[in-house]
Amino acid sequence: MIPSPSDGAPRVSSALASLAASGPLPRLSWTGVVDGTPERLELSGRVSATWANKVANLLVEEIDAGPGTRVVLDLPLHWRTLAWATGAWLTGATVVAAEIVDAPDVEHPPGGSELPDVLVTASASAAKDAVRDGVELVVLVPMASFALRVVGGLPAGALDGAADVAAQPDDLGPVRTTEAARTALELDGRTWTFADLFGREEPGGTGETWWGAVAVREWSSDADVVLEGAG
Repeated sequence: MIPSPSDGAPRVSSALASLAASGPLPRLSWTGVVDGTPERLELSGRVSATWANKVANLLVEEIDAGPGTRVVLDLPLHWRTLAWATGAWLTGATVVAAEIVDAPDVEHPPGGSELPDVLVTASASAAKDAVRDGVELVVLVPMASFALRVVGGLPAGALDGAADVAAQPDDLGPVRTTEAARTALELDGRTWTFADLFGREEPGGTGETWWGAVAVREWSSDADVVLEGAG
């Protein structure tokens, strides 16, 4: 059972509650190429919801994440990225979508001149720089779908985006209440509130928003989510 985490994110919570109860059939499919190796992964609704819960639990345990916490996702289109986004939203935090398609090394953490509270990245050098610059929580995520831990060394001060997440409880722990008017998503200088995630299109009327928000909308309508990316 997934408790309702916040007044400001009822649809996120509802979507994950529906996922958890949807049985063993795949509700999330991801295909991509990681380090030259084609990958395909299917996750049931229960497993997808569990990963989001684990991420939320880690964020709360490490930095007491909640409304106003800024979580930069320096990650490509990937099932792990979606887990981090939904987990952050369960806590009421703001997701800053950096969307680095090939996850190259970067000199400084993305997300603007203001240091984020959290940087979640696939780049070891970005993780190292973020720790040096004083980002409160830095997480290095392996992109291989079946990776149990970061391979090749974890920068001092960073958490392992596979092993440390997997060690968290499957069920969502206590989280703080947030308001619907709180910012849920930042992307390319635009913002969406939690209410907007399910009710507002991109400014300019193109009907587009970040793919992670679209995925949660699909889950909320009991649709399956298919992600195709380079990894």
